[in-house]
Amino acid sequence: MWTAASDGWLARSWDGWQLGALCTAAGSALSLSFGWYLYTCGQLHRARLVAVLGTAASAGAGLLLVLAWICIHPGSGAADPESPAEPAGAAAPVMDSRQWLARTQMLLRERYGFSRSEAARQLDEVREHCLQTGARHPAEQFGTPAEFAMSLGGSNPGAVVRRWCLGRLAFLVLVAYYGVSVLSQLFEQGPSPWRVALAIMWFLLLLTAYWSLRPAQRREEVCAKLEQRQRRAEAVLARYDNS
Repeated sequence: MWTAASDGWLARSWDGWQLGALCTAAGSALSLSFGWYLYTCGQLHRARLVAVLGTAASAGAGLLLVLAWICIHPGSGAADPESPAEPAGAAAPVMDSRQWLARTQMLLRERYGFSRSEAARQLDEVREHCLQTGARHPAEQFGTPAEFAMSLGGSNPGAVVRRWCLGRLAFLVLVAYYGVSVLSQLFEQGPSPWRVALAIMWFLLLLTAYWSLRPAQRREEVCAKLEQRQRRAEAVLARYDNS
């Protein structure tokens, strides 16, 4: 969330349908969780009301966000988020050098998981190269921000590892959080077929989340992601060589 606030998470690197889906999923999860809490307290009518109205309101808010996004960005579509926005060899964009660097930094931070220092180091190399070659705009040497960021995406294994660990640990924390509710009901209200089955399912889900943290699986998934990014980077460079 800090990265989102400081580096423009909701900027152009996100499509409108993704923002709407995030709003719908988060609102629905909160509504259903609160409805389940009311259900366990015996307030059945309120539980149904909160679950149904909360989910409907979340879906409506998500739809409104998508429609607003389409009105603000009429040309935006659900394209591959890691595909270049403009073809290789295109003319320099309307953005000036400072905007180009800011856009590139955001893409490196948000799409490819670069740390602030790693992104700044890459941009310092861009500035130094432009000074040495006399280029007036970085796009003359490096193309669009999307293309340049894609060409660097496969060169930083640490960023891929950080994204992988963040995703797995976030899922593990979420499972552990819901486990507190499951176990508290089991111990406070006594065992029942439903509570025991729910506790068993939660325990299996916890084992699955913990099992996914194995170093072997991390190496496999990180290597696959790096290979994918490297292929995309090679495709961008090949297009520039052929243009």
